[in-house]
Formats: sequence, structure tokens, C-alpha cells
Amino acid sequence: MALVGFTVVLLAGCSAATEEIAAGDVAQEFARSVASKPDRACDLLAPETRAAVEQDGPCAEQMADLDIPTNGRIVDAAVAGHSARVSTAQDRMFLALFDSGWRVMAAGCGPAASADNNQPADCVVKD
Repeated sequence: MALVGFTVVLLAGCSAATEEIAAGDVAQEFARSVASKPDRACDLLAPETRAAVEQDGPCAEQMADLDIPTNGRIVDAAVAGHSARVSTAQDRMFLALFDSGWRVMAAGCGPAASADNNQPADCVVKD
């Protein structure tokens, strides 16, 4: 019986690490795509966030005007349920898990976006 409990805890830990990697991969791809492949960056936005970006025109055109750091080297990632916070050397991004995978809810939040580090504040892109 103890082995079953240990296995469940072990699998839960692996699942969290797997999700942190997956969220980090999306955050890296988003950061790399902002300048070079803005259409791809737009595809990685959550629907509400993309709608907010598109208020002033097509998403890909808006990406060029946004000051989002493009250094996607991950320094920290944390997942809690369907939410993730991914930090790069120059940025903090917040992601949500959708049926289609992880999507960026907020980006360009800076390395110290808020006092509690879990809420987007003063982000360049957010819904």
C-alpha cells in the first residue's frame, strides 16, 4: 500500500516537471517568434490576450510595436494547476493551459512584475 502512495506522489512530481518544461517551451518559442515570426507568436497567445492585442489592428502587425524581450532563456518555471509563470533573463510571462496546450496570457512583465510574483502587473501584453 505504501508503494502505491509513493508511486502516485512520484508520478505527480513528474507531471509537474513535465508541465513546467512544456510551459517553458511555449514561452521560449513565443519570445523567439515575436520579432522574426510574429504570426507564430500570435498563435501562442491565449484567445483573450490575442483579442486585446488586436484591438488596434492585426496581431502580427501589433507584435512589431510591442516591447517584448526576445531572450527566451528560461531561468525559472512554476506550474500550479492550469496556470504557469515562466521567467527568462529579461521577462516574466504568465501562461494558461488550454485544450490546445499552453498559451501566453501575459508577457513583457519584467523580471519583478509584482510583489507576490504570481500576478501579472504592468505587462506589455495581457488580456
